[in-house]
Amino acid sequence: MDEDSHYIGSLKQILNFPVVMLGYLLSSVISLAAISWEVSVGLLCGALATALASWLSAGPLSRAAALRRQKEGAALALATDFAQGNRVIKGLGAAEIAQERFSRAAHLALGAMLAEVRRTAVLSWLRQMVPALFAVGLLTWSGWQTFEGNLQPGAMMAITMLVPPSLTVLGHSLGILTENWARAHASVHRVSGLLDELEAPEDAPQPGTS
Repeated sequence: MDEDSHYIGSLKQILNFPVVMLGYLLSSVISLAAISWEVSVGLLCGALATALASWLSAGPLSRAAALRRQKEGAALALATDFAQGNRVIKGLGAAEIAQERFSRAAHLALGAMLAEVRRTAVLSWLRQMVPALFAVGLLTWSGWQTFEGNLQPGAMMAITMLVPPSLTVLGHSLGILTENWARAHASVHRVSGLLDELEAPEDAPQPGTS
C-alpha cells in the first residue's frame, strides 16, 4: 500500500511539466501564426496527435502496472507469511516446499516487472515518434518554402527554433505523465478493492446496538 500511495501522490509532482509545455506550445502557435499559418496549424495538429498517442498508450501501461503490482503483492504476502510462520514451517519440515513456492512467486513477479518495462519502452518510442515525425515534416516543408522564396530566412530560423521543442518536449512531458498516470490508475483500483474488502457487512451489528 505504501507503493500504491506513492504512485497516486506522485501525480501532483509531475503535472507542472506538461502544463508548462502546453503553455509553450500555445505561445509558439500564436507566434508562428504571423509567419506561416500552415506551420501554425501543423504544429497544433502535431500536438493533438501527440496527446492522442499518449492517451492510447495509457491503457496498456495501466494493465501492465496492475499485473506487476498483483504479482509483487502476492510474492510479498507469501514472504511475510513464511517469515511469521518460520518455526512452524521448520517444525513441519516444509522449508524446501516454502522456498519453492516463494521462488515461483518471485519469478512471476520478476516476469511481470520485465514485461512492464518492455511495454513501457516500446510505447515510449512510439509516442516520441509522433512529434518527431511532425517536427521533421514541418521543418522540411518550411525549408522547401524558404528555398522557393515564400519564407524569409528569419522566418525559417524562428520555425527551426520553436517547432522541434514545442513538439518533442511536449511529447516527453506527456509520456512522463502517461506512465505515472497508468501506474496511479492501477494503484487506485488496488486501494479501492482493499477498501471494499475492509468495509463492514451490512448485517454487522452497529456500535451501541444489541
